[in-house]
Amino acid sequence: LKPFQRFIHFLIMKNVVPRFGKRDTTSYMDLIYMDHIVSKRLVNLPRVMIRHMSYVISVKDHELPYGDWITMIFEAFGIPLVDKQREKPKRYDNFKETFLFMCQLKRENEVWWLGSD
Repeated sequence: LKPFQRFIHFLIMKNVVPRFGKRDTTSYMDLIYMDHIVSKRLVNLPRVMIRHMSYVISVKDHELPYGDWITMIFEAFGIPLVDKQREKPKRYDNFKETFLFMCQLKRENEVWWLGSD
């Protein structure tokens, strides 16, 4: 994959359909999501997330994804949660500025944008 495609694939793996294994391979659905993002077509993200959660709970030894998002939704609706402190991430994913430039992203006021060139 080209740098921009790798970057989009990384975002899909981390946010849209999170997974811990098989990061080096691109599935057919990953390609569809990448195409929708690059083509600026709408994706029914709630449906994708619910279907992904449904798949994950049907497979043994998997944790439910989107924990931070679900927690924020529960807190917004006042649903009490178990007394468990939020954990800080153990690892952060950093991208060097040169990689982001290779992806044709531009920086304006500390925000990265996809270049329109």
